[in-house]
Amino acid sequence: MSFFKTLFGKSTPLVEDKAFTIDFEDALKRYIGVTDGDVAYEFKDKKGNVIPPSYAFEGAYNQWKEIQSVGDKRGVIFAALDSVYFHR
Repeated sequence: MSFFKTLFGKSTPLVEDKAFTIDFEDALKRYIGVTDGDVAYEFKDKKGNVIPPSYAFEGAYNQWKEIQSVGDKRGVIFAALDSVYFHR
């Protein structure tokens, strides 16, 4: 039993990309129109574990890493937020 626990029981901790989180929070504030203060958000995986934005929006994160322009990076995050809020 300990073999399987060793093999399957340990999960690697998620590493947050702080730069993406900062850009995500800035874009989220602009997206919802918050001019001052902070916004509260929480993303969870299928098991209910809290995950950082770079894992919740993995596709956008991968695009974001390849972009240099702040405006283009923000646009990728806006598009990801649009897909969540307007894809119903």
